[in-house]
Amino acid sequence: MISSSQVSSEALDNVASRDSLTNAQHEYFLEVPQVVDFGGGGVVVGAAVAYGHEDGDNETVITRAASPPPPGCVPEPAMVQVIARHGSRHSGHIAEIDALAKRLGVRGYAEPGAVSSSLTSRGLRELYELGKRLGVSVQEYSPAAYPIRATFKSRAAQSAEAFALGALERAPAPLPFLEGKVGATAFVDLAPASEDLALRFFDTCDAYATTEVDESQVYLRGPEFMAALAAFRAKVAPAEVDQQDFLLAYEACAYELMLRDDDDDDAMSFCALIEDHVEVLEYAADLENWYENAGGNAMASSAPFVLLRSVFDAFQAFTADDADVRASWRFAHAETTLPLATMLGLFDAQPPLTAALRDPERLFRTSLVAPMAANLAVSLHECPLQNSKVANNQRSWRLRWTLNERDVLLPACHGELYCPLDTFEAAFHDALYLTDFTALCGNAPLPGGRDADLAAGPRPSSSSSS
Repeated sequence: MISSSQVSSEALDNVASRDSLTNAQHEYFLEVPQVVDFGGGGVVVGAAVAYGHEDGDNETVITRAASPPPPGCVPEPAMVQVIARHGSRHSGHIAEIDALAKRLGVRGYAEPGAVSSSLTSRGLRELYELGKRLGVSVQEYSPAAYPIRATFKSRAAQSAEAFALGALERAPAPLPFLEGKVGATAFVDLAPASEDLALRFFDTCDAYATTEVDESQVYLRGPEFMAALAAFRAKVAPAEVDQQDFLLAYEACAYELMLRDDDDDDAMSFCALIEDHVEVLEYAADLENWYENAGGNAMASSAPFVLLRSVFDAFQAFTADDADVRASWRFAHAETTLPLATMLGLFDAQPPLTAALRDPERLFRTSLVAPMAANLAVSLHECPLQNSKVANNQRSWRLRWTLNERDVLLPACHGELYCPLDTFEAAFHDALYLTDFTALCGNAPLPGGRDADLAAGPRPSSSSSS
């Protein structure tokens, strides 16, 4: 049987341990004992895996750097920005899962009566705890000093509020998320869907959906997947099932593991039906994500430019003393965080995923890089100017990036975990200053829309190292 404990063990033992990491994983996902293993929830359930940080372990990994900065730099960040996926949600196919369960004689959806695609109580807890870990010391809260933005989806907005409860330590007792509600008073900016060029570029950019190759469909017609499907059909006979039923059973198993805490020795579970085919089904999901939102889609490395500009501009304003923002938090979807990670080069070492070869040592696993509550965080650190004899009040700035609370090396930063801000600026110069939304996407942003000012290019550039 597949159980949530086995999933966690597989993730840690087979993917994220020091001994078994591939060279590419060692290069980009640094082994730092104080930093939690990214995506520790498991390899079995693709993007539906719950976030893997242990409950109750609220050690801050951004405000107290696990990897010390270069000599002379201030360990505590001057500013922190977080881009996170919403917390664990319910399936968007509850009715379909229940109908399939009746046909196969197994249990229905893991939480009867749940609202399709809505945030779960676990999802609220994940974001609350994440906020406690990634939050900063707050002397006096104001929306201007701690801007919070979310997409128009309710699960993103609720995630933002839960994160704020933890990050700003404003939660009453007992915590309202235990009753499935959030009572945060923190201001959350909800961007209209048609104007959200920063967090929903996958919808607002017309060219984004274009992809030259779809290896996922080739794999679904290939010998490995067809053999697994044939074995599944034999197991559930005399019920008649097709490819979509097989994939739906995999999704149903994912939510069984996420929503139920039992050992799952129950032969009446979806997981019992697909336990011999987990790796094949996982790879089918990884192929789909790779070609839709990562290295297999050329637009994935360019479409998040508005989001990158908003992050960089906030840092630049802070370093120029033009703004008093202490932290900035954004909440969106896997379709946001995966392309941003792709743009940053985190999957550059991953050869293209193909239908012909399922590599068990691949770097790109959706369950590790984009689980529920996946997050990219970047902290700004004040440092002295290098090789300089100028007055002591001269300073430079460095960025430290993490993926799911684990340090990552950006290829653009040439091996420096604390990346000089001007190095980052030079590496992403085109995205920060030259790219134009209309030219890239083939459609114009709404005049006066939320992100229209960031979408135009070219725009003036200036040094960020002072």
